[in-house]
Amino acid sequence: MTNEQRRKRPSHHVVHDYVNLISAGTEIERKPKPPFNSHVQYSFILQYRKFADFFANRRKRIGRKPGDTDLLAKDFVSRKIRYDLREWRKWEDHMNIHLFHLNRFRTKNSRPWTGYTENGQMLKEFRIAWKLFYDALPDPLKNEFKEEIELKHGPDSEFADLDLYSG
Repeated sequence: MTNEQRRKRPSHHVVHDYVNLISAGTEIERKPKPPFNSHVQYSFILQYRKFADFFANRRKRIGRKPGDTDLLAKDFVSRKIRYDLREWRKWEDHMNIHLFHLNRFRTKNSRPWTGYTENGQMLKEFRIAWKLFYDALPDPLKNEFKEEIELKHGPDSEFADLDLYSG
């Protein structure tokens, strides 16, 4: 399979962002020094937000054409599966405001974000959601996802040391 063919597979993009989330979450656990810690946390939260939408299974049109929509977990597995992202839900509005807007709400915020305990909890709940999703994939898709993960996790990969779940 060529890189161009692989790029057209939805699994390629889901796995790409999955690996980036796990990479950022793993780096946070290593407790990087400022200012790198802020950059890594931003990356983690941004990727987490994508997957919170992915697992929420609520379709949004994102482009100008009718087929331009978000990929959702229900595009791959049963829509009956529920993903528990409780820690994310506590912070979702807060993060949407802080990540994507410079606004006055930030000056009125009564709940400061440190991430010290929340990041670890969010990474834990995400790993559980990913396992639930991955394990529910039908075999042809599971093989496709596994192939994408193996490509990201290979011995020469920058992600070789990550704990990536692929069954």
